[in-house]
Amino acid sequence: RAVDVTSLVAVPTVDTGAVGTRTVGVSYTYRGVTKTASYEVTVRAGDATALTEAISQAAALEPAEFTAESYAAVVTARQSAEAVVADLASTQTQISASLNVLRTALDALRSPAPAVAITLSAAPVKGWLKVGTTATVAATPGLTTHPIATVEYSVGGAWLTYQGAVTLPAGQYQFSARATDSAGEVSPVQTLAVKIGATGAPKLSASSVTSTVGGTVRLRVSVTSGGAAVPSGTVTAYTGTTPLGAAVVQSGVATIVIGKKLPVGKHSITLAFTPAAGTGLEAAVTKSASTVTLTKAKGKVSGVKRVKGKLVRGKRAVVRVTVAVVNGVTPTGKVTVKVGKKTVGKATVKRTGSTYSAKIRTKKLTKKGKIKAIYSGSSSYTKATKSTKLRVR
Repeated sequence: RAVDVTSLVAVPTVDTGAVGTRTVGVSYTYRGVTKTASYEVTVRAGDATALTEAISQAAALEPAEFTAESYAAVVTARQSAEAVVADLASTQTQISASLNVLRTALDALRSPAPAVAITLSAAPVKGWLKVGTTATVAATPGLTTHPIATVEYSVGGAWLTYQGAVTLPAGQYQFSARATDSAGEVSPVQTLAVKIGATGAPKLSASSVTSTVGGTVRLRVSVTSGGAAVPSGTVTAYTGTTPLGAAVVQSGVATIVIGKKLPVGKHSITLAFTPAAGTGLEAAVTKSASTVTLTKAKGKVSGVKRVKGKLVRGKRAVVRVTVAVVNGVTPTGKVTVKVGKKTVGKATVKRTGSTYSAKIRTKKLTKKGKIKAIYSGSSSYTKATKSTKLRVR
């Protein structure tokens, strides 16, 4: 049977005056029989119990569950702590400092952060993305035990919840994305510099225009790329190789005022686009993009005046017939003067000061009746007739 001999054991006093490991012998005598045993006692300069526990905690960690950097810091702190524990002469101050370093490293352990990747639906052209390009964000967890909780994106501003492919707005900005896992770890922010707008050679179109010769002709040109309005550039209109005018594109439209005087007739218009610097657009030419048709101005006899002689039978007279100027177009052609149905004189229209007129010396007048002036018209003017109050008596 077991017998409690504790009270019979003789334990010598252990010398704690110096650090080190000592062997302590103990003995007891029971019923005339003496038994002896020994054990080791380690004397330290300070209490390392908490530090030893922290070392055990650090040694039990799985490296794959943490970032390499944060785990390496724990390994370094643990190895330093093991050296402190191994040195029995380490003071309490040294032990406490080592414990603080190891606990700090343990507290700083970070799980691998998730990662995000941004994919665009189209490749840039000369650094520019076409309108309608989308961005897709894919997130990967750092640990399978920490699934992705949220994915966010930013179009040069506030963070927005990602719910699927994002159609990128036109402009120049930074498109960014990030993800957060269930442990609260946030991925590094991925950023793309985005320039999005019209690219390539735009489409040029314009409606046909009909106007009176010499009048102001405005050609409204639509400039689009991929169905979107082109915001800038210049459009020049030509007939053949002759430039007629140019205009700057604003919000997909260029309004060209035809500055060159075109003759009467139908003119096929070629449009040429020149892109503004720093855009993804290319030069473009569209032949027979439009037709400008110019019609004759309406001829008008603005005045008939006897300037010499008398309008009586048997006499001759001089009559000045003035032809009106329309849209600054020079009137040419001839003027015929009649009495009734009989022609009594003709002359060519000429410039006289600031007006255009024909000075007609009549034949010998033989018939009574009213004077009528007939302008023959020209390549730019229609024919015109004016009955007057002048009368041959």
